[in-house]
Amino acid sequence: MGKISRCFITLDGEKEVYRHGEMVRGTVGLQVVESFKLRSVRIYLYGEALVKWDPVFEKKENVAREKYIGHYVHLFGNRANESSNPHVTLPVGKQNYKFSFRLPNGGLPSSFEGEYGAVRYWLKVVVDKPTFSFNENWWRCFTVVEEIDVNKPGYKVPIRRGQEKTVSKALGFGNAGTLVLNAECDRKAYCPGEKIALNVLVKNNTTKDMGKLKARLIQTCEFKANGDSKTSDSYIRIIEGESSIAAGQERKWENQMLSIDALPPSSTNISCHIIDVSYYVKVWVEVPWGLDLSVHMPITIGTIPLKQNTTPQPVGAASNTFEIDTTKSLCYSKCNHGIMHCGSSYGIFVNMRYVPMCVYVPNYQFTPKSAAQPKAVPVKSVRPPNVSTTRTAVPAPVRPPATNVPVNNRVRPVAPTAANIPGNSRIRSTAPPACNIPVNSPPVLPPSYEEVLQMDSQKAKPEAAAVCEIPKSDRIGLFIRFPDAHIVEFRSYILKNRQYLKEKEGELLALSVQPMSDFGIWPDQTSIAIFLFPSAEKASDWFKTAPCINETSWIKSCDATTIKMNKVHNENYRYFGISYTSIINAGKNIKGRKELGRVVREVITPYRIQNGGISLATAQAIDVLQGDWISRPWYITLSQWPSLKGYSEFRRFISQVKEYENEKRKYYNIVAPIVFQTEDISPYLESGMPDDTTRDNSENDANNDETMDVTAENQTDNADTSDVTEINANSEIVTGDVSGAEP
Repeated sequence: MGKISRCFITLDGEKEVYRHGEMVRGTVGLQVVESFKLRSVRIYLYGEALVKWDPVFEKKENVAREKYIGHYVHLFGNRANESSNPHVTLPVGKQNYKFSFRLPNGGLPSSFEGEYGAVRYWLKVVVDKPTFSFNENWWRCFTVVEEIDVNKPGYKVPIRRGQEKTVSKALGFGNAGTLVLNAECDRKAYCPGEKIALNVLVKNNTTKDMGKLKARLIQTCEFKANGDSKTSDSYIRIIEGESSIAAGQERKWENQMLSIDALPPSSTNISCHIIDVSYYVKVWVEVPWGLDLSVHMPITIGTIPLKQNTTPQPVGAASNTFEIDTTKSLCYSKCNHGIMHCGSSYGIFVNMRYVPMCVYVPNYQFTPKSAAQPKAVPVKSVRPPNVSTTRTAVPAPVRPPATNVPVNNRVRPVAPTAANIPGNSRIRSTAPPACNIPVNSPPVLPPSYEEVLQMDSQKAKPEAAAVCEIPKSDRIGLFIRFPDAHIVEFRSYILKNRQYLKEKEGELLALSVQPMSDFGIWPDQTSIAIFLFPSAEKASDWFKTAPCINETSWIKSCDATTIKMNKVHNENYRYFGISYTSIINAGKNIKGRKELGRVVREVITPYRIQNGGISLATAQAIDVLQGDWISRPWYITLSQWPSLKGYSEFRRFISQVKEYENEKRKYYNIVAPIVFQTEDISPYLESGMPDDTTRDNSENDANNDETMDVTAENQTDNADTSDVTEINANSEIVTGDVSGAEP
């Protein structure tokens, strides 16, 4: 054990988000268990952007770096060349040191984490020890947001785009007529939590039936280094019409809402020159056997929301994911889309996980202007670039006989009862906790009076339903189940050794006593714990080498296995579902299997997403570390839900999709699912520290430099980067045959 057992880096007022010119004040606390000699204790403030990726056919990697700020404060000990005796003694006990930095008044881009680079701001505490001793370092990230005010007049004007194309007849011969698309956004800039009001008019002046009208919010990230660039697109949210557009018909959206999730703000060319984050709304009409007709409307994601009469009042938000700036009546939330972990490192820019925050408007109310039709705009002859992606259709949910009621994104879910949930003989009648503010789900409202009046109209249907697409994950899940009798010992062990868990880059995702299931599916008096690690090797290493783990009772009687995760979890969701699936009749009736896969992709998966469900994993075990709980040929599917209502509504819905229920058992053996609610895991995530502080023991190297250089530079480096190997499961599962069907 080190002579410093714990380090605290606390920010005054538990502040997590800062803007230009603000003071970053806080306290560094060191828990010293044994006095020792050192040179000094310092805290650094750094702000940098790093872009780094390995080319495919070259040995040299591409690296670009920009520095924005680099300062330090001397907290304890002697300064350089200040005394003839450079060493001082750090006494036993808790030592507290105040610090403060002032951020520059400009030139700081907003925090961002992407696949090939990041803009990051962090504090670093260095305990500088004598020569031939290892220094001790701790890191803590925080968020900086650039000023982008959506109230500026230039941002409040609408965006209009128009496009038309001539559609050919069958086999490409002859002219079938013209397809016209005009679209409009109500303004040019928005903040997360607000909604884009879309006005769209489609005229199908052809003799052919077109597909559905769709709209999608897309993020584009460009990373630049050494004269080269990498571009990646992230699909944030999609809405689509309920039916195709017949020949000679029109389709109109009036103030159709497209919600904006918790996203990092757009980049400005003034501050960051190597990472560009931009957004646009794509509206398109599907053209069968031809290129879709589409328009692109660029928008800006800002950091100062549109002024409204009401002040946001968030309720039930978790303290580590939501923050309110009372001085400006601003709310902040952790980004849940548009970010990816940047695993690169270069010099003082180290590899650590951090989710930046963004401004969020939790109770945005759209105020419609006078009802207006989208105006026709000059048609551009240049066809927009094609963005390739998997198309996901949102069907009309199964309804009672009144089938002509238009689909919308405000369907009221059915209240959960024992009859709604499979395996209800084991369900405990416990009330769910207060829900956090949902940042990725539409409001639950009945259809409006205007919608009911227009339900028979073919020319003016507010007919879109929102689907939120979750970013992919490259992490590994460690699944452990053990007898309930050892739950107290398990909790105590994880709390006591959470620092070692963090050193292995692991975290606890869920912990529950006795999940709910049908009789015989889950053993009686058995608990479950799920951990996340960056690789299967680190998960196995923690399970086998954690301090005194082999002396515990739960380790001797547990089952443990590792599974590849495929989606990023939501920290606010507390309900999980697990099901088991194995393939039968492999290779037989390929056509029927493909049809079943189509139903899953086009019917089951969109409805799961619409109810807030996230399919975190569908894969076979990578390693069975102990026992035989999940072994081949079984696949495990893990899903996450915001509430028991969403889960029960999803289960009820798929039970009514007869084409799925009747066909799935021909090809798959599916065991009844289990469902559980995780207990509060926040105490296990603190890693012995009250803040997100990362610790490291390293040599006295270039990381301890006292640079104050804030100039921009582009450099190259041959440092290695650690990649997590992708585990490919059986191709029939990867294609999505059952991934969205079972929770």
